[in-house]
Amino acid sequence: MEVSVLIPTYNGARTIKDTLLSVINQTFSPKEIIILVDGSNDCTLEVLSFFKNQISVYVQENRGVANARNRLIQMAKGDILAFIDHDDIWHPKFLEIQIESLRKYKEAVASFTDHIIFKKEEGGYSWSIRTSQKNKIMAELIEPVNFLKRYNKSGIFGSMSYCCFRREALLHLGDDPFGNLRWAEDLLFFHKLPLIGSIIYIPLPLVAYRVHKENYSKNVIEGLESSVKNLEYLKKEYKRQPNRILRRTFNKILASKRRQYAKVLFGLGEVKKAQRQIFYSIKDCLDLLSISKSIGLLIVGSLVNKPQ
Repeated sequence: MEVSVLIPTYNGARTIKDTLLSVINQTFSPKEIIILVDGSNDCTLEVLSFFKNQISVYVQENRGVANARNRLIQMAKGDILAFIDHDDIWHPKFLEIQIESLRKYKEAVASFTDHIIFKKEEGGYSWSIRTSQKNKIMAELIEPVNFLKRYNKSGIFGSMSYCCFRREALLHLGDDPFGNLRWAEDLLFFHKLPLIGSIIYIPLPLVAYRVHKENYSKNVIEGLESSVKNLEYLKKEYKRQPNRILRRTFNKILASKRRQYAKVLFGLGEVKKAQRQIFYSIKDCLDLLSISKSIGLLIVGSLVNKPQ
């Protein structure tokens, strides 16, 4: 198996050096490391120049991370693709263990590892010896319905930095697997994966996810709106699925995301927009529990925002 490591970056000068070092020092060497600088206005290119013999660098005007990810996939030559964000760090055995699991479970379309969270504006991460004791950890093959549920109930699948996936699987996802919105592109992609196969999970923390102020959404309302729009985009795809349980699970997730969006809209006094999302949530999912949650939110939100 040959691996392409793909790194979209926007103003990543402070952290991308340590990210690259973690990729270069992998025990399983990638075929290529491709970086797309998405309209940065800091000194990212200057930092990258120190690695010019080990990486391929491309530059474009700022078009957003979804566009950058889609373009990176088009450039890649490997049969396994692995994204890492410009501020995260891989354990030296990240790729080795991922590839080992993908070889074992040939039916899987993607593989995730667990992660740790660290708070540091700059610099790398010091891994403990125990982290590399892979023989004590068993990879788990997760069926599509179970993956959908777990993705939406936990944060263990919450970043592209944790994931490797088969290039051939993308043939089923079209030319733009990450969509064309500037927000929630990973949510769209991860909800597409269950449409094409099972997913591996390795409960070993092999990614250090950097938390700093730039990680947090600058606009919660826009993020939720994009999440709903991306899931709406997939409604037709899930409607065509022969697996009834998979369809119902997706519908519940879409209804739940609409309620999250509506709750924020109510808080902002956007009553009509909130009510519209709740009505759509009922239309999307006829599950009695989901409907009762939607009606409850509609009543409370409308009363709280009732004109005095």
